[in-house]
Amino acid sequence: LVALVALVDLVALVALVALVALVAPVAPVALVALVAEVDIGPRASDAWWLVFNDPVLTAVIERALSDGPATEQAAARLDRARAGARATRAALLPQIGAGAGARAFRQSLQDPMIRPFASLPGFQRELERYDASLSASWEIDFVGSAPRLRAIRATAAAAVADVATARITVAAETATAYFNVRELQTRREIARLRVDTLERQRAALRVRLAAGTLAPIDFDRIEGEAEATAAAVPVLEALLAGEVARLGVLVGNADAAKAAADTPVQNTAGPSELAGQLKIGLGQRPDIVAARARLVAADAGIETARSRRWPKLSIETLVATVASQPAAMFLPSATAAQGGAGLMMPLFDFGRIGAAIADARGARLAALADYRQTLLQAAADIEVATVTLARRRSEAGRQTAAAVALGRAEAAATATYRAGAIDLTTLLDTQRSSLAAQENAAIAETASSKAMVALFRASAGVDSAGEVRSVGTEAP
Repeated sequence: LVALVALVDLVALVALVALVALVAPVAPVALVALVAEVDIGPRASDAWWLVFNDPVLTAVIERALSDGPATEQAAARLDRARAGARATRAALLPQIGAGAGARAFRQSLQDPMIRPFASLPGFQRELERYDASLSASWEIDFVGSAPRLRAIRATAAAAVADVATARITVAAETATAYFNVRELQTRREIARLRVDTLERQRAALRVRLAAGTLAPIDFDRIEGEAEATAAAVPVLEALLAGEVARLGVLVGNADAAKAAADTPVQNTAGPSELAGQLKIGLGQRPDIVAARARLVAADAGIETARSRRWPKLSIETLVATVASQPAAMFLPSATAAQGGAGLMMPLFDFGRIGAAIADARGARLAALADYRQTLLQAAADIEVATVTLARRRSEAGRQTAAAVALGRAEAAATATYRAGAIDLTTLLDTQRSSLAAQENAAIAETASSKAMVALFRASAGVDSAGEVRSVGTEAP
């Protein structure tokens, strides 16, 4: 009868486990799919770098997103979040175990506990024992299970949002490094042209100096400028090598970065207008999504700490068969069983639960402060990036206009020189001014592109962040 009761308890517990697996609170389907299938590669919906119409830039960013170490680190953190969510969820479910064993032993006749029975009829000195068992146990936390599930859902949402933040950061830093490479390449070529122009001018002035028609101070000025410009070329080459190396780290392949740097610029149209490309909104930023999700997890942590004051139900059952011979293990007389249930709750904990609640409240205050700081920082980032972009685009427009105007002046000076109306020195002065304007325009264009990248980074919100934001990481 006892064995039958225990068997019924075991069957009931197994059925209850199956029922819990079907109806227990789980993360929403969108979050489950997102945590399990999050795509860390580029998608058209958040490929803001296509605005720049540069195939080389697109290729290096997509490579950084697929193979870069920063993206791999974000993926590893997401894997850990998945494992932690599974472990927390599993801790709330029953445990079912099985065991089997076989033993043989020989009793000592000199054992004080055995000696009185050694002379009795039927005493067996050598024994064998075979057993098999099936056990199940479940500790049910009526109050704490729900907040724990909310906490793991919010933590998983934060992990996915962190991946989105990492993707945006990697793309922005890769674009910035790429623009720096292009700027330094342009400046290096302009510097070489300026060196050549200054060398030609120095040769012409040397002739005039020898003829006595030029003051030495004018020759020394040109010579000093020529030497300074020549000295800037290796510095630019060193800076360029550093930016290419940085790009190699971001894309995870130094050779790929060098190949991208050696590829001629294929952008002929320039950046597209931002109209229709950018939707500025704090709710789209994945770092805000992550901070809000961590605040939700902290709220659930307070409830979890409070739940320790309430009783927990513990259910245990065991069905086993024990015999001295393997063939006898399946006889009804070899069956053993036990089952039980109990309530447990703390009476005197000497402040442990209170300290845990206070700690959870402190964590919640820290999460709230982090959430507020993230909101403020996001608003500041967007405002600063917007203003900076407007100023940089204005500067780039003016510098480009200056370069165009001085380019026309250089063309006119060349034609005039060929007609014999001006001397070589005047022509070379005009060329130097045109090259300086081209360098300033290149610097301004790069600054404008990097300001655009900063605005995309400040306001970008990828699809994954939107999915996380819609699955219960409600604002406080």
